[in-house]
Amino acid sequence: MMKKSLGDSLQAVKNAVNNRLQGRYGLDDLSGFLLGTVLLCLVLSRFRLLSFLAVWALAGLVWVVWRSLSRRFDRRQAENAGYLQLRRQARTAWAEWKTRAQNRGEYKYFRCSQCRRLLRVPRGHGKVQVTCPGCGRKMTRKC
Repeated sequence: MMKKSLGDSLQAVKNAVNNRLQGRYGLDDLSGFLLGTVLLCLVLSRFRLLSFLAVWALAGLVWVVWRSLSRRFDRRQAENAGYLQLRRQARTAWAEWKTRAQNRGEYKYFRCSQCRRLLRVPRGHGKVQVTCPGCGRKMTRKC
């Protein structure tokens, strides 16, 4: 009988793992975020006052493994979609804040009282009548 090489043995293990994981959900964006959070908790748990974070890191790791081995694709996709929506909202809010901070000397920002859309008017023009492009409401603002 011929002896198997190390490469053949590793390939056999890889094939066995792949066969075992068929039909499982795997990793997604939420899992990546959770793994990053787990890593951060582990690093911070090295400090004496934050040692309790090690428990949170372990719980997060268990949750990531549980999600990745799940066969409930619909629920895991819904969780991931909720996470992606929150991430999109946070990125939009950050970009909006950054733009407002850069332009605060040139423009005055406010929200439409009817549709809550963000509007801007140039500073230094006194009272200006503004029409909201979202709902068409006319407002007078001092800038």
